Amino acid sequence: MAMKPGQYNGLFKAPLNQISAYWLGFIAADGSIGRYPSPVFSFGLKIDDAPCVRQLASDVGFPDRVVERAKHATASLRLSCKELVLDLESHGLVPRKARALDGSIIPRKHVRDFIRGLFDGDGTVGLAKPTSRDAMKPVFGIYGNPPLMKSIASVLRRCGDIGEWIRPSTGVMQIQTGNRTTIKNLYGELYGHMPQRFLDRKRISFLEAINYRSAEHNIIRDENGRRLEYIHCFRCGRGAWKRSDQIRRHKRNFCSRKCAGVCLAEERSFYAY
Repeated sequence: MAMKPGQYNGLFKAPLNQISAYWLGFIAADGSIGRYPSPVFSFGLKIDDAPCVRQLASDVGFPDRVVERAKHATASLRLSCKELVLDLESHGLVPRKARALDGSIIPRKHVRDFIRGLFDGDGTVGLAKPTSRDAMKPVFGIYGNPPLMKSIASVLRRCGDIGEWIRPSTGVMQIQTGNRTTIKNLYGELYGHMPQRFLDRKRISFLEAINYRSAEHNIIRDENGRRLEYIHCFRCGRGAWKRSDQIRRHKRNFCSRKCAGVCLAEERSFYAY
């Protein structure tokens, strides 16, 4: 029997799956729950990420409850649903979570999906120039409560060196790395298993950071004199040399037609409501 619109579908009931583990991580970053005067759940992002908010609303069974406010450039989901709040609490989410979350919220299964959700909410990846004399370099970081960040760092260290730093003014901890190899491994850890949910702009930023090479190392010529440029596949992250006239500037590039086809199918599935 089909479920009526606007009815919680039990997404966060144990055990978690890949989709619910991802959303639990994202909610731990950008969502909140409350108990008084009545149980309430809220989740909001900037309006550019409205498709992501609509996807969450659809996944929990409330596809028509997203509110977009152009004046404030936000998209939000707010639900008064006791069952949903209790299910989230059973996984370790608490009211006023900013200083309360720790490693107990990390699910035993689908850990990478949870971390990807947390990264999509409170993570950053891109290019940085430490000083005016330094070259551009890729950087990765996630911010949060120190006990939770220490647990996340212990998981991600299998990808390489991960540093920890606490902001003295706020007490917020950042786990971070500027090592290119580690960032490539992190991309494989978070996206290599063909996830069903992810924030597209963060994935693109990831690949832009991995793909960056200084001009003198980024271009070669083949035996016919044609320019070849080094790119990283948007789907699998593998590096490949492609002819300059075949590269899509500021857009996605793929190592093969197979990867391009699979990525298109994933996107169609992601935005299907």
